[in-house]
Amino acid sequence: MKTPREVLLATHKHVEPRLDSLRRDVVARISNSSTPAARGPQAYAGLLGDGTWLAMLRMLRWHLAGLSGVWMLIVVLRASGGAGDTSPPGADQPASSRSVIFSLRENRRQILESDNESNFAAPAQEAIPQSRHGRIRLNQAVVII
Repeated sequence: MKTPREVLLATHKHVEPRLDSLRRDVVARISNSSTPAARGPQAYAGLLGDGTWLAMLRMLRWHLAGLSGVWMLIVVLRASGGAGDTSPPGADQPASSRSVIFSLRENRRQILESDNESNFAAPAQEAIPQSRHGRIRLNQAVVII
């Protein structure tokens, strides 16, 4: 039995000479101009517009100027202390031991409460799939056909 590769190659056997000539042409063109300098700037014209990095920067000049202005404003505000004290209120004084113990007890109570609710929750009723043909009642039992 033939492999899929053999079937594919046999099907497209008539195209092989054209592909070989195309391959030779491409390799000859690449070997003739192996360096970008030999090909000239027109080789990169499609990538960067005019073919230079300067042209790309000219396209983005207003965007870059706006972003630079925003970053300069951020630096000035940070340096001037405009952000103020960012520590949360009450961070200067440590919490009293009484409030820490109360918080721990409350946390423990909430955890135990949530565990009890999850352990003793009623199991969900399993849904009985309905038949397309309907139900038949036999001696107070439901039989699904």
